[in-house]
Amino acid sequence: MTENYSESELKAVKEALYENGKKIFLERGVKNVSVADIADFSGISVELFNRCFPGSEALFFEVLEAEERLFRDSLEQLIAENKDNPKIAFFNVINTAMQLIAKNPLIKKVIENGEIEYLMTKIPKEHLEKYFTGDKEYFTSLVEYFQHRGMSGDIPAPILANTLRTLFIIPFFKDNIGEEEYETSMLALAKIMTEGLFREG
Repeated sequence: MTENYSESELKAVKEALYENGKKIFLERGVKNVSVADIADFSGISVELFNRCFPGSEALFFEVLEAEERLFRDSLEQLIAENKDNPKIAFFNVINTAMQLIAKNPLIKKVIENGEIEYLMTKIPKEHLEKYFTGDKEYFTSLVEYFQHRGMSGDIPAPILANTLRTLFIIPFFKDNIGEEEYETSMLALAKIMTEGLFREG
């Protein structure tokens, strides 16, 4: 029998599932977490969980999107702090982004468990398409911001945006690069990109 819940009650349940799901994902990753695991931890029925999310992977994706928003907020703060020096702002954006992604505990757990490909097959296609489209639009607008403030416009903004998005995959291979070499390597990469794109004259 389906219980009746008001919109505010369902919102509260969804928020609780978000927080509890995040705790479990940080501990166990995604593949080894079921809907029943999260529902039981949250003290609700599987049926109620399914009224809020179509599956555990969908909940994980929502948690990941929230992490993405925090990530972007951090980049926007860096830009605001260096608004009078776009070159320094760009350098800090590239370097900090590499460090934030590598240190994000949720991303680290997924990488450690080798669950990237699993997620790509489990998250609904339309969700992925919406996410990747939004990601591309964000980084294109970011590039355009810097191109209007001294960055070379030789490379079209959408192409350079895709280059940045490709760079931000590098942290997924941090273990292959090596813990000691990672930070200095990313600093060097950020410097090379910045000097190349902010040419004098």
